[in-house]
Amino acid sequence: MSQRSASDLGKRSSPEFINDTSEPPRKDNTMDDAAKLSNKDHRRVKKAKRNGQRYTVENGTLVTHPYLRVREMKVDVTLNQLRSLIMYLLDKTQKPPTQWIDVFQAEDIHRVVVVDVPTFDPTSMGLGSDQVTIAKDVAPDAYDALKRANDQFYALVGRPDLEDDRPAALACTSFDHRAGLVDRFSQLLQCKLSKAKSKQRRNPPVSDVNVLDLEDLLLTRGEMAIDNMPLHSSLDPLSPLPDNWVETGPGTGKPKRLMAVDCEMCKSGNVSVLVKVALVDQDGNVVLNELVQPSLPITDYVTRYSGVDASDLEGVTTTQEEIQEKLLTLIDGDVILVGHSIAMDLRALRLRHPHLIDTAFCYHHAQGPPAKPSLRYLATRFLQRAIQQGEDIEEDEEQGDGAANGKHKEHDVAKGHDPTEDALASLDLVRLKLKTSYEYGLHEDFVFETLMRRLDDQAHVRSLVIDASQLTYNPVLARQLDNASSYHAASTNDEAVHMLLAELKQKMPLDKAEHTEHTDNKQHTPPPPPPRLAMLKLGDIHSQPQAVAYLKQIHHALEPHSAMIIIAGNRANPDLDRLRKKWRDFKIMKRAQPLDAIPEDQQWCEQDELDLNEVAASAKRFFVFPLVKT
Repeated sequence: MSQRSASDLGKRSSPEFINDTSEPPRKDNTMDDAAKLSNKDHRRVKKAKRNGQRYTVENGTLVTHPYLRVREMKVDVTLNQLRSLIMYLLDKTQKPPTQWIDVFQAEDIHRVVVVDVPTFDPTSMGLGSDQVTIAKDVAPDAYDALKRANDQFYALVGRPDLEDDRPAALACTSFDHRAGLVDRFSQLLQCKLSKAKSKQRRNPPVSDVNVLDLEDLLLTRGEMAIDNMPLHSSLDPLSPLPDNWVETGPGTGKPKRLMAVDCEMCKSGNVSVLVKVALVDQDGNVVLNELVQPSLPITDYVTRYSGVDASDLEGVTTTQEEIQEKLLTLIDGDVILVGHSIAMDLRALRLRHPHLIDTAFCYHHAQGPPAKPSLRYLATRFLQRAIQQGEDIEEDEEQGDGAANGKHKEHDVAKGHDPTEDALASLDLVRLKLKTSYEYGLHEDFVFETLMRRLDDQAHVRSLVIDASQLTYNPVLARQLDNASSYHAASTNDEAVHMLLAELKQKMPLDKAEHTEHTDNKQHTPPPPPPRLAMLKLGDIHSQPQAVAYLKQIHHALEPHSAMIIIAGNRANPDLDRLRKKWRDFKIMKRAQPLDAIPEDQQWCEQDELDLNEVAASAKRFFVFPLVKT
């Protein structure tokens, strides 16, 4: 994913870290000050005390401060509810999330800072599944556990002056056997579209002309990494060329053109060997369609897939090296290579190329990623074309048990594939996508807009997202973040915190006039307003004191009446990873052999399922600490 660095943020110098982040002592409300208050102000004081709001009296003037008070909950807060809080604080036309939190004096909160830290996990504090709110009055054991975890952290988030102090709520992300634990931060960034808008994007009318550019569908480096694809030297000059591999040369600067490739393989032991390759140009003409004599002895022709048997290779002398030479004369930097699960084809050809479109990424499996759709399924659904035909077989797209790469399936076809037919199907799927929309063919869960985009569109709120986690997000979100000027990657936590502190130095304007007073002067372009939403995702932290130090520095830099929402909890669980690996391995073995042939200790049993669900229920929970600086 191509990201921006600290130097992109206005080229402001990063502030030094603050050594003393303790807050100045709060001025007491003296009897003399209270005596100056009117009866109306006395009623306001009573209301503020009842709400848990802080207040000050200065020279006879009463000032009450905003406050976020967690409600006593029965169930975990959802990410939708947490996102609703953020949106409401920045756009008061939104509905307040009263299901889980009370917001007092929301109109005085003008900036929100969200910090996600991978520490202070609920499981480390021994919290049961029935404990949803951390409250002094109704959950004293959980409250005391939080105080014991780190006294400086408690001083930041707690309100010991309140008898009903509720510093935190438990929230949860989602879990899926295939996708695993869904990253809470990335889910927070994704705003679901209305059904009508989602349908409009996913099923637009087919245009007579392209509505997308070819570059819109190119695989990103992040998507190439998902399939562990060796990178072309133009993408990574330091990437070594594997033995017996070749890579395409530069183009001449002509407009990019499409070519589609498909390969068929046989087995030599556990190794796949190339036996046939087809190349089709963007007009659908077959440019290459040749058999290849592998250098290794074939132990299984897998004819039902490859379409090749021993008689087909009799007399064939073309070697893999000769095929590579032919491809290098046909493919250069002016070509965008199209294929279905194209990483498999490139590995079979031992070929590196920088410009790729993969229909297994352009279109989704019926149940969504990470499973990939078969080409046969896509051709039937979107092209109304029957390919890879054989005997009547069961197509198990709807069950979500497609092969991981979407290339072949255990119950796919009884007759071999025709690589020219498959290459042409991939090409036509791309041509169809170019005339519809990027969302065409995607699963409904992956058609969304980012939180930053929605706030900008609905309330003209400028946002900033800084990410030091080094995590790979789903390709659809990754593409949107790549194109978002509000998203910045940081290589370390220190860099990320410095970037945030630099932005927080920009004080929020008192009113809109400060943004517009110079707009009539065409000689001067006013600077962009400071971000009202800043979101920081810290990477791995192995020390709670370090996490607390970061949080205190950020809190110290905030202006009064800024909301700070701390999201805390582990992002991974080793036990969950181990159980999911066993589940995946069992699914693979079950497709390849009878159940009684699988060793008993490698079979997935009812107890494994119970253990997985129990671990997942615990691992997906995290803390939310909402507070307002006063």
